[in-house]
Amino acid sequence: MKKLLALILATLTMTSVLAGCSNGEGNSSSTPSEGSSQSSSGGVDRLEKIKSSGKLVFVTSPDYAPYEFIDLEKMGQGDEQYVGSDIELAKYIADSLGVELVIQPMDFDSVLAAVSEGKCDIAISGIASKPERAEKMDFSIPYKKTSQQGIMILKENAEKFQSVEDLNKPEVKVGAQNGSIQMEGAKEKMPDANIVPIAKLGDGVMQLQAGKIDALVIANITGDGYCETYDNLMMADIPWELKNDGSAVAIPKGNPELVAEINRIIEETQEKDLYEQWLADAQELALSQQQDQK
Repeated sequence: MKKLLALILATLTMTSVLAGCSNGEGNSSSTPSEGSSQSSSGGVDRLEKIKSSGKLVFVTSPDYAPYEFIDLEKMGQGDEQYVGSDIELAKYIADSLGVELVIQPMDFDSVLAAVSEGKCDIAISGIASKPERAEKMDFSIPYKKTSQQGIMILKENAEKFQSVEDLNKPEVKVGAQNGSIQMEGAKEKMPDANIVPIAKLGDGVMQLQAGKIDALVIANITGDGYCETYDNLMMADIPWELKNDGSAVAIPKGNPELVAEINRIIEETQEKDLYEQWLADAQELALSQQQDQK
């Protein structure tokens, strides 16, 4: 079954390439149409455009279980294959707007680019709202609290890597997803280490197993899932804190009406405690798949 996981990782890479090609051509959500309404900021009123087109174009990096990942039993079934708590939030937003959700999968770095370039309507992919990102995109209120971060290593290196100081050496290769807070944290806390950018977390896990990197900075909840699948991996017992305000919906800049509407919808999910239920269900699905792969 572990070969099946490798196939999934390859499929994710292919869908990322295809999505990138699609975005490169532009889409109806990013190209202002003649006669489009204007927002209060002077740009295209994206909320009105979403409603008139009947579609919400949503980008995500589906390699981050239990937040966004592929359901093995639905693999290859279009948008139905993408599951996770962030996916459920996107579906809820689309349903609340009365439109169809169109999912465009890609690597995390491309997700950020798609938002900043206006090639999507929203992005939900464990994105932390940070000042430097806010210069290029707008953010909703947080829909999820900050997740605990950690460092994944091979079990055989448990004694070798017991502290940040053990990793913060030029000869040590530390992987982190490109454009993520994990990458930012790795550069800040381990300036002397050889930091290796990773497009997809699955690629990073494979590189760790192959000995191409020595460690991988990853969210604990996601790392624990990979450790359940692969017996030779473990989350190192190393204190590791990355400060941020939690995950938020990223929106192309200059769309206050859409931001306000998404904030209203998020507040509704919080009142109903929906996200925590989605996360619990996604964890259960991810765990069952991981056990099947053993």
